[in-house]
Amino acid sequence: METYFIISDGKKEGPFSLSKIIEMNLTETTLIWRPGIPNWIELKDLEDFQKLMPPPIPEFKPILEQDLILGNQNNCQEQSSKLNPESVEIKSSEKIRHAGFFLRLLAFILDFVVIFFITSFFWALLQIPIPSDATQFLNGSFFIFKNPLSLLFGWLYYSLFESSNLQATPGKLILKLKVTDIFNDKIQFGQATGRFFGKILSGLIIGIGYLMIGFTKDKQGLHDKLAKTYVVKGTPIFKNGKSISWIIFSIAFVLFIIALFIPSNTTLIDSSLKFKLNNSITNNAKSLQFTIEDVSFSYPEDWKITDNSELENGLGRNISLEKIGVNSSGVVTITWLVQEMELENGLEIMKNTIIENILFKKAIFTENQSTIINNKPALKTTYRVSILNVDHTGELITFILNGKTIFVLIQGADEDLNQNKNGFDLILNSIKSNA
Repeated sequence: METYFIISDGKKEGPFSLSKIIEMNLTETTLIWRPGIPNWIELKDLEDFQKLMPPPIPEFKPILEQDLILGNQNNCQEQSSKLNPESVEIKSSEKIRHAGFFLRLLAFILDFVVIFFITSFFWALLQIPIPSDATQFLNGSFFIFKNPLSLLFGWLYYSLFESSNLQATPGKLILKLKVTDIFNDKIQFGQATGRFFGKILSGLIIGIGYLMIGFTKDKQGLHDKLAKTYVVKGTPIFKNGKSISWIIFSIAFVLFIIALFIPSNTTLIDSSLKFKLNNSITNNAKSLQFTIEDVSFSYPEDWKITDNSELENGLGRNISLEKIGVNSSGVVTITWLVQEMELENGLEIMKNTIIENILFKKAIFTENQSTIINNKPALKTTYRVSILNVDHTGELITFILNGKTIFVLIQGADEDLNQNKNGFDLILNSIKSNA
């Protein structure tokens, strides 16, 4: 059932059913709205109301006999059209113009510049250490995308501006955009907060939440739909809104220039130290034991087993482990066959299995090397590969253990290798077979 809202004495009232609206004996100029109508319209212009109310009594002029004799039938047609309800012209209300994808993208870029300038200033002012592998700008104490102040400031920036009487951030004000609710009113701070954090979800699903702006009916992104908001084009609420925006841009730029001249007393944190607290926990982490059939090994509690499957025809088993939390690129895979195999043949099988994966097509292997694992002769090779523009290093190791051929794959991003070394060594050196 359709629900309707009206404005009475300057206040919004409702919801009401259409039958209730008719019973209320409202004037034809009463402003009314229902879902699906972009703006408030007068009651007399509501199509639903027109269908249930009889048309006004027309001024009927009798058709005279001489009119028929003279063949003047136009008068009859005019009288007939007045009696036809379908001939009544319904006044169309002004449509709201929703902002499209590229216009909103430009507004985002303008706002991003403001946030970057201001957070860079506070980052330099507070002398907060930063990771050495962060994206730096002019070697200063600030960086793009990895600055934790950006999330805090971005939330306050978007939520406060969009829930204010301005109804827009400085970037949107410059482009004459504003954020509204379903009644074309300003949104509340809580609604603006939900909209901001909804953007994280829009981005997490490979940006589809943002791309929705380009093909949804009211040009809403996923975050707009979640918060029930719209971004519309039109004259700003405040005539000086554009001037306010340029003042904010100017202040942000001045703060950024000041940040360039603030001496940096902090040294960049080396990658091996940036998660010192986490690493100390890792080094002292309690070891967990895993046993299946007659094979067992230990692994740190900040690792998890992601695969435990039997090979076809009962030939063996495959176990995969992954590092969780920070430095989470570490991967170890343990596979064993219930029969012995020449180590060189086993290593070649492992290489071919790796290369068959499209991500490892360009992997570069070193020459095979002899080594000792758990007091057993072993053969290993090291490889280098770039996965999604991140350099990885891996090792393939094979050895014989109590009648079984053991295959071990160890891999991690280069920047995480030092942090994950203890986990790698613990797993590899603890593999046992009681058979």
